[in-house]
Amino acid sequence: MENRKMKLYMIAINIFAIMILLTLFGLTSTLVKRQELDNTKLILSDVVDIPFSLAESMEKEIRISGNDFREPIKNDYLGIIDKMKYGKNNFFFIVDGNGRMVHHPLAPELTWWNMNFETDKNGNFFFRDIIQFAKRDGFFYREIDWQSKYNKELYEPQIIYGRYFWSWDWIICTVIYENELESLTTNSGIYFSFAAVIQILLNTIIYVIYRKKS
Repeated sequence: MENRKMKLYMIAINIFAIMILLTLFGLTSTLVKRQELDNTKLILSDVVDIPFSLAESMEKEIRISGNDFREPIKNDYLGIIDKMKYGKNNFFFIVDGNGRMVHHPLAPELTWWNMNFETDKNGNFFFRDIIQFAKRDGFFYREIDWQSKYNKELYEPQIIYGRYFWSWDWIICTVIYENELESLTTNSGIYFSFAAVIQILLNTIIYVIYRKKS
């Protein structure tokens, strides 16, 4: 009878432990996701600051060297941007204030393409909003379902951020896939699953020790 009570007691503890851990996982996942979304704008801002600051430096060089060097220096800038990558092959692309694609490292065929008529999954002309906000506020942040860089037939949730460089009438942009922001949440899930297993094992060990003493 005593062993049966202890067994039921340990089962109840295991169930309670799992419920607590699942609750903690749910809360942590929500908090992590919210924190990720809150921090994404800041992170992308810091990332875009690098090519933006480079453009500022090159504009200063143009003013020192003379306007005759403007186009060669801007072309040098595009050559540098073409090789700049971060994260999981994330890149920078540039559109001008009229919506034309100035540079896209993965799709050079889009050069000078009018992006004003490009649509997202829902048929929205999102580049028009991007240009409007960028020129008005100096930057933009947009969450969209756009063509995947791996397969143009697929649409994936993405976040686009960019800053407007007035001197060149360029919007320096970057894009990140939302599933790349979920790694921290996934890691949290792995942690709590592991913790649940450890808790159950500990409870089982306690039960075995108790039985031996009994």
